[in-house]
This record gives sequence, C-alpha cells and structure tokens, in this order.
Amino acid sequence: MWQRNLSAALFRLEASRTPAEVVTILHALIEWLAAPEQAGLRRAFDQ
Repeated sequence: MWQRNLSAALFRLEASRTPAEVVTILHALIEWLAAPEQAGLRRAFDQ
C-alpha cells in the first residue's frame, strides 16, 4: 500500500494532477510520519 511507502507516496505527490490529490497525499504522509516507528525520520527532518 502506497501510504506505507515513503518513496511511492512522494512519487504520487509529484504525479498529482489536482489540488485535492496533493491534499490527500499530504494528509497520508503526515499521518505516516506521526507513527512512533518514524521517530528517527522525524528527527532527521527537524535538524
């Protein structure tokens, strides 16, 4: 499922054709990044 794969989600974001698609993908990315197992990745973005 693309929501669990950062590369796939970023590819879908790049290929988005409508603002609604962008919003949907961004919401999924935000939710994915909020997961406890993504703490290391969040720290990398914070720096």
